[in-house]
Amino acid sequence: MKSHLYVVLGCFVCFLAACSAFAEQTFYPITITPNTVIEARYLLKNIGSTVRGQARTVPVGSYVLYAFPTSAGALFELNLTLSADSALPRIAVLDMHNKPLPFRLQTEPDGTQTVLCQIPPSWPFADRLRVRLGAKVGSFTIQQLVLHEQPVCDASSHLPIGVLHWLSGVNTLQALKFPWKEHQTDLLWDTSGLPTPQTELPVSTAQLPLTNLSSTAIRAWQSRNFTVFASLPTNLAPQYLQTHPNLAQTGADGHPILLNHLPLLEPMPSNLASLTPNLSLLASQPLNGVSVQALPYLADAAFSSPFQTAWQQSYHVPWQPPTANTAARYRTSELMAQLDADFHAALLQQLKAQTHPQSLLLVPDPLTALLQNEIVPWWQILHKAPYDAIAAQPNLTTLLHPIWLAGDRRPDPFYNAYLIASWLQELTRGLRTTPRFPLLVPSADNKTLSQGEATDLLEQQIVAALLAASPQAFSIYSSTSPTTSISNLQELLNILSVLNGVGNYPAAQDNLSPIGLLVGDSITYQSNAASALDDLYALALPILSQGIPCALVSLERCVDPGYLTPYKVLILTCDPQKPIGSATMDALANWVQAGGVLVVVGGSNAYNDITDTWWHQAGFETPIAYLWHRLGLPVGASSVVSPPQEASALTSIVTYPADNPRVVRTLNLTPYLSADGSVAVRFTNPSNTVNRPALVHTIELRVGSKVVAAFLAGSEVESYFLVYNHGSDIAPTGRIASSNASWTYQFDHLPTNQPIELLVDCEGPIQIAAGPATPDYARGLLSASQEGDLTRFFPRFHPPYDCTITSYSLPTEAQKGIVQPLYLLRNGTSPIWIAHVNNGIVLQVGLSPHYFAANELSASLLRALLEVAAYHARLSLPEHSYLVRHYGPIYAIRTFNDSYMLPGRSLDLFSLSLEVRQDRVIPPHTAALLLAVPSSGTPALLFTNGRLLAESTVAHQLGFLVAGPAGTQGFARIATANRPLLGVKAIDLYGDPIPIQVLDSGDTLLLTYPNDPDGIAIRVQWK
Repeated sequence: MKSHLYVVLGCFVCFLAACSAFAEQTFYPITITPNTVIEARYLLKNIGSTVRGQARTVPVGSYVLYAFPTSAGALFELNLTLSADSALPRIAVLDMHNKPLPFRLQTEPDGTQTVLCQIPPSWPFADRLRVRLGAKVGSFTIQQLVLHEQPVCDASSHLPIGVLHWLSGVNTLQALKFPWKEHQTDLLWDTSGLPTPQTELPVSTAQLPLTNLSSTAIRAWQSRNFTVFASLPTNLAPQYLQTHPNLAQTGADGHPILLNHLPLLEPMPSNLASLTPNLSLLASQPLNGVSVQALPYLADAAFSSPFQTAWQQSYHVPWQPPTANTAARYRTSELMAQLDADFHAALLQQLKAQTHPQSLLLVPDPLTALLQNEIVPWWQILHKAPYDAIAAQPNLTTLLHPIWLAGDRRPDPFYNAYLIASWLQELTRGLRTTPRFPLLVPSADNKTLSQGEATDLLEQQIVAALLAASPQAFSIYSSTSPTTSISNLQELLNILSVLNGVGNYPAAQDNLSPIGLLVGDSITYQSNAASALDDLYALALPILSQGIPCALVSLERCVDPGYLTPYKVLILTCDPQKPIGSATMDALANWVQAGGVLVVVGGSNAYNDITDTWWHQAGFETPIAYLWHRLGLPVGASSVVSPPQEASALTSIVTYPADNPRVVRTLNLTPYLSADGSVAVRFTNPSNTVNRPALVHTIELRVGSKVVAAFLAGSEVESYFLVYNHGSDIAPTGRIASSNASWTYQFDHLPTNQPIELLVDCEGPIQIAAGPATPDYARGLLSASQEGDLTRFFPRFHPPYDCTITSYSLPTEAQKGIVQPLYLLRNGTSPIWIAHVNNGIVLQVGLSPHYFAANELSASLLRALLEVAAYHARLSLPEHSYLVRHYGPIYAIRTFNDSYMLPGRSLDLFSLSLEVRQDRVIPPHTAALLLAVPSSGTPALLFTNGRLLAESTVAHQLGFLVAGPAGTQGFARIATANRPLLGVKAIDLYGDPIPIQVLDSGDTLLLTYPNDPDGIAIRVQWK
């Protein structure tokens, strides 16, 4: 008997070695606790054993018989945990006919026993292996059984061969497709620890934090067919700072700048040594890639001694603090950008030397950088350090930051997400660096958002990315684990499955952005970052909100051959930014001459006057003046119409206390009129507390008994009279001012021989002052063209006083058609004109960019001007207020002021039940993701909310294998092509039946089943 056992074990070991090459994927173990529902699934017979709590005791002369699922050629492992006083059971491993099979019993270091058995290659699919545990010499108590199965897998797909044959219904695997390997979108999940059945989401890459990094965790994820990245933080450890105090970014107070209570490293190549311990740890791990978290380089951090030394070495002049003047501020930012780019070049070189296969850079997007006052040289980093991939760091504050559109500041995450996605797409288009689009999953414990708002935020981000770009990779981040990131894990599962499904189809090319807004690294260089962000909103959102795609285009990459080819219309403003060199302007000039339409907005800015810039060295006052020269435009020097000084000699008329109720007050303005009939009225909140704001609802101006002006405060009509605003905001019912905020109205052309009254509907603490004012006739713009709708709807307008006007003198050539004025000032100069340059068009709009966000009138003016430019370039712009883009049968839709109808039957991919509807109408201001249901053809799997591992369609049968987190519900919607259903069956990987519900809707089926991270195989058959 002993000799026979050795022969059997020898064959067992040889067979194990032969099969090990096929078993490349690890499957989750099954933990079985006695006296539970799970044990009941496997307990085939009980002879004499008893249970107490969650332990099963088998006395002498008794036994238990378990039946476990297995498959041909699998390596079967059953780990037994027995109580300390237990005798060793007598074990037998049997086939379905109770014939014994060879096995080996080994004692583990923790004292548990493991039964190992190699299943014969002829084992019938779905047959169960029986394990009998008997008590012959002494009783034993079972506390836990853990079943490990390693089925024989297909070498290509790493999926169990047995279930693949069952899925296809034939003996060949040629009919199978493996979408997960072939077409799925690359999704990265920022996670921690080991994979678990409950938290394994349908993503392809796991990103682990450095604090939880271990070879065990890495190999555990890799054994589940995940790519594994490690996140490399680049901030300083406090203990390192103690010995290297000069390495931290330093503020004006001389102290290190902290982020999350940790000092920030100054990103200089010489400081890379501080990361050596972390880099050494990464080099010792079997990683697939490293994700570098870019250091925030704060614009106010220019006071450390190393930075001052770098300044002197770069500029050869004594260091100046950035607060000294505009030149010092700009020089500081330029040097910070250079140092940051050089730091990344040195870091990437070291990562490549460690032979890490892939590198990913996480950086703030332009919106986040402006909100956080950071210097981020995106193009310069990628130029010097070409990372394999780049992702924008998702930021909840940025997504929820109030946009500015038509005078209204309100949260709308779609616009922010759209601008970020378009910027990332355009920054990397044509480069070897792959863009990873950010997706932020709000935490369940986040007090900012309700569950509905969190779900809506996810959906808005996805639709924005699909409309603004052609994403093939996403990075998904959350501050907590997947199960608590959102209270409904089903919603997250659906969304991730949608992203995977999009990867099966190329994006339609009929909706590429016809308009690009040029944004460069220097958008963060100037001191007023909030104003720069407002400029972006003001120029992009009036276009985007009308269903006209508008992308943030890299200003620096204009010099790349063919980079501007997709665009017919570009918008350039040099007010919040400056081109880094004349080559950028040369490239834009060449693009215009080849047929492009360039809209230049603004023109006046204090940073234009810095004398050591490239444009001054070339002999030009501004970068735009160089561009006009390069294009050969016969325009004279620009002049700036600055706003007049705000009236200061105003007399307080009345002050109302904080408990002032809402009442209509009547004020006599007659004594405060100027000789030519103008009066200024200022509203101030004099309170130093924020307990109650000042609120003005409506204004009515009367001359005698006649009403000559009436408007709602904060409305579009108000903009005709609002001349100054110092901190007040628009509220739903009027204009609101917190402590010490104020605003001023001015009324002109009033008769001086009649009584003038102002009726103010107001409440809260308000001080009202009035005084004579001087009308500003120099700022009125009068139409000078016959441009159809532009002249009809905007014959004249008067920009508010916070709008700087840049105007040009046009020589006699303008009468010859080279340059045509669209609007003129009283002095005969033109702030708005259009010029034909070879095959292209230049439209100069000499108004501050933020003007176009002031109200609906100014937003409409921007759109009207763009239509004029497009008309001259023989382009047509969309005339509907929605965006639609399709990826095969998947439609991404965002409506604005109009609704949108998708004809035919469609499936709502954001619906947990995958609801189907005919001629679906998307209401205004809604994001939707729909899948068109085919009306005929052959049966097909439309969508399933999990990781689609395999799919097969043969004759009258459709099969698929799908995996999802344990504890979640699986859904699949199938188009039947109106064929009568024969039956539906679901099994696990070993052939055990899985309960499945079928809802037959005629042309579609809805299947519902419990998810399994190792996979559920489903087969649908038709008559």
